[in-house]
Amino acid sequence: MEFIHPEEIIKQLDLKPGIKIADFGSGSGVFTILLAKAIAPEGKIYALDVLKETLDVIQTKAKSEGLFNVETIWANLEAKGGSKLPDDSQDLVMIANVLFQSTMKSNILSEAKRILSPAGKLAVIDWRPDAKGVGPEEGYRLSPQECVKIASELGFKLDKEFVAGAYHWGLILTK
Repeated sequence: MEFIHPEEIIKQLDLKPGIKIADFGSGSGVFTILLAKAIAPEGKIYALDVLKETLDVIQTKAKSEGLFNVETIWANLEAKGGSKLPDDSQDLVMIANVLFQSTMKSNILSEAKRILSPAGKLAVIDWRPDAKGVGPEEGYRLSPQECVKIASELGFKLDKEFVAGAYHWGLILTK
């Protein structure tokens, strides 16, 4: 198994055309663009990030690939209502390589829960604590068990774990 493979991860998400997805901490848009293609043309994806520059990159990529189902939102996901999306409006929230960066993990997961539809799913991918030589310092990483603990305190339930590469873990959680 090699580094993270977004295409393989997306195959494991069981996406349906026409759904709505929020990509929390979308960064340069690797997942955003692939998710947009997977749910096109009827589906909608919202790329959310605190860095405006990365959102500009995503808009440029989406336009160059003829994807008109991508909307970018400048957002502070650690704040209540920070995504600016309506309650119960998303079928999937993707949080990839974001939680390790925050001391307010519970706030981010709470915002995901707020915007997820009752049947919605939360996909979380992050750095394995035991992955050596790459990624953030060990003190910043969290285990999938730690993520499940925080999420379960908010009312999430573990649906399944999935393969996310040699250096990452992946979880699907439900409300």
